[in-house]
Amino acid sequence: MSPTLAYLQDRHRVVTIGAAALDVFVLPSTREEFRQTKRFLKSKNSKSIENIINFAQKNGLETAMYPGGPAINVSQYFAAMKKEEGDYSRVKEVSAVMMLAAESDDGPLIPESEKFLENFESLGIKTRYRSRGGSLARALYVVNPLKHVEMQRIWEGNIEERGDYSLPHDFINQHDTLILAATHPKVAQRALERFEGDYVIFNVGPVLHNMTFDETLFKENASGSHIIMVNKAEAKIIMDNLGYSPHKGKLDYADFENIAKMFQDDRFRNTNIETIVVTMGSFGALILERTEGFLLDIQDRGIKTHPDLIRSTVGCGDAHLVGVVEAIWRAEKLPQVLIEGASLAQGALRHTGGTNKKFLKPPEGTYEFGIIRLAGDRNGTEGP
Repeated sequence: MSPTLAYLQDRHRVVTIGAAALDVFVLPSTREEFRQTKRFLKSKNSKSIENIINFAQKNGLETAMYPGGPAINVSQYFAAMKKEEGDYSRVKEVSAVMMLAAESDDGPLIPESEKFLENFESLGIKTRYRSRGGSLARALYVVNPLKHVEMQRIWEGNIEERGDYSLPHDFINQHDTLILAATHPKVAQRALERFEGDYVIFNVGPVLHNMTFDETLFKENASGSHIIMVNKAEAKIIMDNLGYSPHKGKLDYADFENIAKMFQDDRFRNTNIETIVVTMGSFGALILERTEGFLLDIQDRGIKTHPDLIRSTVGCGDAHLVGVVEAIWRAEKLPQVLIEGASLAQGALRHTGGTNKKFLKPPEGTYEFGIIRLAGDRNGTEGP
């Protein structure tokens, strides 16, 4: 581990800036129910989340809604580390900054936003927020009951999408570690310009799929960060736009050298970047520092979750991020850094939604928003 990370062995005040969202799940229980849902999703009536929810409930399909988005998905794991390890934890304080929805720009928060704050309070996470009239972003996931993967992701009502809200810089600067978790590029840029702490972790997120590459401000925001975390789809977009196209057009472990070359590019050589982590889905992950790298095959390591235990991939990337950061704080060697990240992500696979109920055991009722009545818990075998 590079000497410049040595300070991370101390206890840390961590603040995450990220979106708050409601994760809506449609959970067909049979192959026929799933086929029926797929047919509906191809119709013109399926263009809104409300219509899909109505279809699911009319046909007796289970639906569930959980608090989601990077702000809480990332913060919950840091809060759990602090709680479980006590004085031995590397985490001293956990905070989050986000945009929440209100009845109007100057009005009170809507009930769903109030529930979000209750969730943070129950987990011991300090919060600061800005509010705007509208609704929280809602993300729809239809889960294949055989493969337990999500399809037809729909985002609606994202009040953060303009990225024009002001940040509580004084509050943010009370922390030494800043995590930009799929943060709007303009918000991330403003945070970096004023951040006075020591370390920045940049989880790029889906903006790479929703904006032009220039609009994502990737080069600017990455240059001001110390750890860059992306999944393989995001890495491919970055490589394509920087002139390092993946081998055979599809990113895999064979592109390790190409990613290393991109890391040494003149555009990034004299920047803060120290580490790049690329998650490769069910295959594992790779990590690169300036002078060394490592590939992790989770199958070979015996930590891959059995398909029968997988419930959802939502939130796995957020869990992986926290595992990696925790290992870096302990100055672990590169293989162990990825193993820590993969292990936490594997636990997240065993739960529907990014908020891991088993891991955190929040107060009863915390996860029911009253918008969609939860029709039972299909989480099956719980994670460790």
